Amino acid sequence: MKVDVAIAGGGPAGLALAIHAAKRGLSTIVLERRAWPVDKACGEGLMPAGLGQLESMGVLGRVSSADSAPFESIRYVQEDGSFAEARLPGRGGLGIRRLALVEALAARARELGAQLKSQSPVLRCWPTSSAMVVETPFSTLEATLLVAADGLMSPLRRAAGLERASPGPRRFGLRQHFRLAPWSRAVEIHLSTGAEAYVTPCGRKGEQRSRSRSNRCCTDSRHWSTD
Repeated sequence: MKVDVAIAGGGPAGLALAIHAAKRGLSTIVLERRAWPVDKACGEGLMPAGLGQLESMGVLGRVSSADSAPFESIRYVQEDGSFAEARLPGRGGLGIRRLALVEALAARARELGAQLKSQSPVLRCWPTSSAMVVETPFSTLEATLLVAADGLMSPLRRAAGLERASPGPRRFGLRQHFRLAPWSRAVEIHLSTGAEAYVTPCGRKGEQRSRSRSNRCCTDSRHWSTD
């Protein structure tokens, strides 16, 4: 098989790239090493610029209100309850479940003709004079361009010798969803020594709370919904 663009990684970055490539008439394949759709602990909130990108890609209309909720501002909250808040420009942002975002992006990519392959890790790759040869457990293909969109711990980046040590402390992510009606149209960022906890509304069925520590490197996120 020969394609114009092969993308290792089926998260939001890889799928967005697949959409843009397919819209330009390039034959495109996405190779995701895990089962689809891929979930992970993340903030699950899109800022105004991100919403504009989803709209331009034809994805925003595919996101259900059951899995998303608008927010209007960002509120920083100290331990004593004092806070500073700033409204976002334009229509604001959108809290959205990670799986809902990935599924909407994947549907649009398929509609445009991109091939999406799950459980298809890139085992190895090497250049020729005209292409990159990409080997997966099921096939070997040639791509004019190979893109590593395989995440923070990218195996392709390490294999290419591009890994660099991070200057800051490591951070880990945890997340949980709770069924509780949102109490605010703001993303709340609760601050304490060495830690941040995020609370983000994400639809009629959910609200997210996440916490990250920079010193002990842990994050916790929780979601609520009304049903």
